[in-house]
Amino acid sequence: MRRWRGLAIGAGCVTAAVVAISAMVLPASAGTNAVGDPGFESGLSGWTCSGTASAATGTVHSGTYALKATPSAADTAQCTQSVPVSPNTTYTLTAWVNGSYVYIGASGASIWTPSTGGAFQQLSTSFTTSSTTTSVTVFVHG
Repeated sequence: MRRWRGLAIGAGCVTAAVVAISAMVLPASAGTNAVGDPGFESGLSGWTCSGTASAATGTVHSGTYALKATPSAADTAQCTQSVPVSPNTTYTLTAWVNGSYVYIGASGASIWTPSTGGAFQQLSTSFTTSSTTTSVTVFVHG
């Protein structure tokens, strides 16, 4: 039996070179968030980030803080987190983005936008876990 669950990451990009995100992974049936520190309200707790990532105020989709990182030619400023999932389940990963070249994804599924025109835009992609999958790595980079 397949069940649908939702994964949500709210992401925003202040400029083409800076990414700001607040993240949530919400199983549709349980209503609980599987991501630790989803809005970066506790810094980068639970996240593994490269480059210049930090939790900062400013352009956020919700809450007080967001992830801000500056990609470079050698570094995409990616942040990842492993989240628990159920086997044989379809998930939808959703993100709010604002800026240019923001990517989100998990478990082989990803989506990106070349530009949001200065306003927040929602991105979504779906994936189905295998019979042995119990965790996936959620990522965002710009």
